[in-house]
Amino acid sequence: LSGVLQVESPSPDLIARFQAWDAWTIDLPGSFYVQVVESLFRGNKLAKGEFVGLGRTLDLADMRAPICLLAANDDEVTPPEQTFAARRLVGTAPGDVSALRATGSHLSLFMGARNLASAWRDAARWLRRPALRRNASRHRQAPAAPASDALRAAARARR
Repeated sequence: LSGVLQVESPSPDLIARFQAWDAWTIDLPGSFYVQVVESLFRGNKLAKGEFVGLGRTLDLADMRAPICLLAANDDEVTPPEQTFAARRLVGTAPGDVSALRATGSHLSLFMGARNLASAWRDAARWLRRPALRRNASRHRQAPAAPASDALRAAARARR
């Protein structure tokens, strides 16, 4: 547990809070759970540009906003190579994609004291970059047009 929380000797209170969180289950509607497992995990439909959400086919190649990919070195759920493969799937310009690495496992990426103090601080710095704010406001002002066939083909070729 100290590895996940990234503290030498977790206090009894911290251990109790972690155990309470770990025991808590989110009650998801069955149809949503099945869609996530079948379409996203097994079918990998989001990566293929075939996932339908809210009645609309979502294609990552249509995404052109700047993105920051954050992965943990020893993530047993989403290995860094899998996270960073998103670069090949999105239509975002390569210069607008940032990739950050953190220490630890999947849970320590989100709960580890060192990662909360360093990796997430780096991600917050990335969000505050002036160029990012300019790009983000440009993307908010007008809805992005669907990706052209050439952009979609380029993103698919990188897959």
